[in-house]
Amino acid sequence: MQEVIFPAALALRALRAASYKNTAHALAELIDNSFDADATDIGVALLVEEESSEPRTIAVLDNGRGMETEKLKKCVQYGFSGQDSALKKPLGKFGVGLVAASFSQCSSLEVMSWQKSEAASGSVMCTRISVPDGEMQDKDNILPSPTLKKLPSWTARAFFGMATPIGEMESGTLVIWRDVDSSWKQAKTLRKNLGDLCGRIYRNFLVNGRLNITTRVFDLTSNKTVDGPETIPAV
Repeated sequence: MQEVIFPAALALRALRAASYKNTAHALAELIDNSFDADATDIGVALLVEEESSEPRTIAVLDNGRGMETEKLKKCVQYGFSGQDSALKKPLGKFGVGLVAASFSQCSSLEVMSWQKSEAASGSVMCTRISVPDGEMQDKDNILPSPTLKKLPSWTARAFFGMATPIGEMESGTLVIWRDVDSSWKQAKTLRKNLGDLCGRIYRNFLVNGRLNITTRVFDLTSNKTVDGPETIPAV
């Protein structure tokens, strides 16, 4: 029996300790991916429930190029660069940005993406991977094939106010983190720190109108925005 260099379970759990300073920096990696995909409008929703102000679910939506099915399948594969021969733009740092940033903060990653106004139907292609609770089985290490899935019911309200409603975006990507273990237990505090960070990173693009980033705290129980939305200003 051949032995592997990196046991799958250990490697996946090691991503939970990836070198992202905090949740805001990990989210900035997702925003960077959106920027690389030529997004001009990016929304970040920190989702809470009535009895807790802790953001256990976080979603990032952009109006970038979106991904065809094969690229969507591979975007959650560790080491996949997403290199586009024509555009010469990678998916995150060294091809591990999306996966490393996500699993440094959460145990379940879901990516939904569309092109050609496919979101108008209410269903788009989706892929999802999770860190197993117990010992990782061979089946847990198989890259899943994307399947057609309905957009979460909360998306229209959670991202209300973006330049283009999600159902009208010609193309785009929605990344959802579940079971988040945030650096900040208060969603409002995370929102402020993310705003300060992105206001510095994307200062020039925010000033010249090349990029618009909005953040908000959205209560899944009441189905209402409870803090924000706020457009991130240049710092």
